[in-house]
Amino acid sequence: MIDYGYTDTIQNSTLQAVKNHKKVHLLDFIGQADITYLVNFSWIQNYFLNKNLQCTLTNQKDFLEFCGIQERAEQLINKYSADKRRISSQLDILLSSEKMGKLFKCLTVNEYHHKKIS
Repeated sequence: MIDYGYTDTIQNSTLQAVKNHKKVHLLDFIGQADITYLVNFSWIQNYFLNKNLQCTLTNQKDFLEFCGIQERAEQLINKYSADKRRISSQLDILLSSEKMGKLFKCLTVNEYHHKKIS
């Protein structure tokens, strides 16, 4: 699961409006802005842990780098002649701490795998 979210307790509403990638007042652009909310990732993580599932909570930057996004970008540029400036710009948007890299959280959930001891 990858989305906007938080991990610490928030004392106010997380309902928000977003237009052109910027927060706007909830009632200023009715029908023109996306209405969304921030996901409480700590609560969701605890829910899955209580179901005996393995969870890892991280930010988008660390998750994508772990999955090899830098290597994939190099492949696109070297093997398929992708536009290097465009790929670099897109990587910056996805990975930069000032953009989506830290703003988006990533929660992975897996079953525990136990080996039986004979």
